[in-house]
Amino acid sequence: MNIYKYLYFIVIALSLTANTAFSQLMGMGRGAHGPGMLHGLPLGQLNLSSEQETQIQAIIDSYKDKLKAAFEAQRSAREALTELVESGRTDLTSATDTFGDKAAQKVILKAQVTKEIKSLLTDEQLTELETVKQRHLKHFLSE
Repeated sequence: MNIYKYLYFIVIALSLTANTAFSQLMGMGRGAHGPGMLHGLPLGQLNLSSEQETQIQAIIDSYKDKLKAAFEAQRSAREALTELVESGRTDLTSATDTFGDKAAQKVILKAQVTKEIKSLLTDEQLTELETVKQRHLKHFLSE
């Protein structure tokens, strides 16, 4: 497989991953991984208090515009890179760097949201979170 086709498939895979993460953020409770999932956090399984739910919603609301902008920037960079690959251009360095930068910005924002949410959880909820994540990972890897 030539390098451009390989890059094209990587771009598509990253785009699908980014879209899944964004849909989880923008619609807490109905992400691509099922009800109660946000950023891979099974919040619906942690018996959150109403105060925690309110605080988590405030965190999500505070990042929503930034994440939407980051999603749109990455989408634009992906489309530009896809057009270059499809046109047969050989110099993709600038476009791949831009796409990578935009993807990294989104990953950083997602990590910030996750960190803030985790700071609200009790020790028991954090333990349960890790247990559920490991169970999901084991299930995913066994398929």
